[in-house]
Amino acid sequence: MSQGFSSKITQKKHFAYLTEVRPDDFIDIALATGGKPFHGKVLRKWFYRNRAKTFQEMTDISLSMRKKLEESYALFQLREAALQKSEDGTVKFAFALIDGQIIETVIIPARNRATLCLSSQVGCPLGCLFCASGLKGFVRNLTQGEMVEQFLIASAHSSFPVSNVVFMGTGEPLLNLPNLRRTLEILIHRDCIDFGARRITVSTIGLPEKIIELADFGLQINLAISLHAANDRTRREIVPAARQFKIADILQAAQVYRQKTTRDVTFEYVLLGGVNDSHDDANELADLLEPFKCTVNLIAWNKVEGIGFDSPSRGSVPAFLKTLQNRNISVTVRRSRGRDIDAACGQLYLQENRFSES
Repeated sequence: MSQGFSSKITQKKHFAYLTEVRPDDFIDIALATGGKPFHGKVLRKWFYRNRAKTFQEMTDISLSMRKKLEESYALFQLREAALQKSEDGTVKFAFALIDGQIIETVIIPARNRATLCLSSQVGCPLGCLFCASGLKGFVRNLTQGEMVEQFLIASAHSSFPVSNVVFMGTGEPLLNLPNLRRTLEILIHRDCIDFGARRITVSTIGLPEKIIELADFGLQINLAISLHAANDRTRREIVPAARQFKIADILQAAQVYRQKTTRDVTFEYVLLGGVNDSHDDANELADLLEPFKCTVNLIAWNKVEGIGFDSPSRGSVPAFLKTLQNRNISVTVRRSRGRDIDAACGQLYLQENRFSES
């Protein structure tokens, strides 16, 4: 970083990459590189709204300022290490981080629009027994910039307009709450990406205190809680982290979230053959959720090599769906996308390979 920067700038930890900059701090960058406060807004607009790929594209910024910017900042830090495209149109990116770690991001197209599935951590600390993301354990949280760049790069590659963003990739977003908050701020900020809060969903295994903290952000984002069982005994067998808290605590936190944000909560339920997919399981789930205004999203388990579960039988998914519908529970079935490239729910995986910078 240039020694000519003000101390306020040089003390910032992540200022080498523009995606690590908070929206209001672009003014500081402008002042530190010889510009005026309004140049900070111009720089921010070029980067986020015009999606400039180089500083030289920013033609209404002086050449001397652009030169100083180039000497001290980079626009992007992620490097595309691999790209796979499914027969159904789903696209999976493997991005190399500057420390050599790998994360995965997915574009899910549907009806002339697309959903971006973003990761929040390298690996996952929760170790859900049916999910590939935690097989290699937890490495670290992603920074604000690493999450924002997933959006910027993937949306630029999407063949369709991006209508939704879901934090459902690798990791537990609520265990990376400070960086998640800053990422959401950039996604929603009208002078940055200007993406609607109600089109963003954060998925969590259900951490009650963190859910309430998320609610206190005051953002009208959607919350999806991965419940996967109707009782604590079954849940603890398949979700080891569930030993720390009861389903009753999760439901109470979900109620608080709905009251504070006015957003309904979705409960995700992965159907595992012979584990949680019976008629009795469906009725028990209905008993649990009847008092709540919510939606249940059923997900047939996607096969993962090395994990000893079975997918539900062909008839169990519609039977489970019908039971919930008969109990007046709002319910949907998530269509599995990208299974042939291991991009479906629960299949994102911490890669063993490491990619060196080219």
